[in-house]
Amino acid sequence: MRLTHMHRHWQAWMAWVQRRHVTRNAGRFSMSDRPPVQIGTPAQVIAGISALFAALGCLAAFPVVRGEMARAQNSRITMATILSTYDGRLIDGAHVAFTTAAGRRVEAQVASSRFRDMRVGTTVKIRYAPSTPAHTAVDSEESSAERLAMPGAFWAMAIAFGIGS
Repeated sequence: MRLTHMHRHWQAWMAWVQRRHVTRNAGRFSMSDRPPVQIGTPAQVIAGISALFAALGCLAAFPVVRGEMARAQNSRITMATILSTYDGRLIDGAHVAFTTAAGRRVEAQVASSRFRDMRVGTTVKIRYAPSTPAHTAVDSEESSAERLAMPGAFWAMAIAFGIGS
């Protein structure tokens, strides 16, 4: 491979910078003088990574818990019409339309495996918070405990790793 004129100048420049660095820092420090970095035993590393993922899961669970708290404080129950259903790999549910107590028409996604096999146009009962109806609509037949199971599991892991560390 032939080097161009600029490449030769670049190599000469980098060689000069390296020589200058070596002469300026001679005797100051050496990589062999530094103590090795200790990150812990493999078990400690795995526990730390697991705790990090549990903490991230807790952060992801906050919107679920906040929505459930809003519904618990002042929820309304109304009838909704199924516009379409979806059968996802993780979550099943339906796209529904309903009218709030204030008379506003709202469309929302409601995650519930009960809606998976229902036909479009079927009327179902849902529960929502009047402050944010589109974001808090849930199946009224599903209990709060079922919706809070996953956030609760993340919090339990985070607490367990916090105590174990």
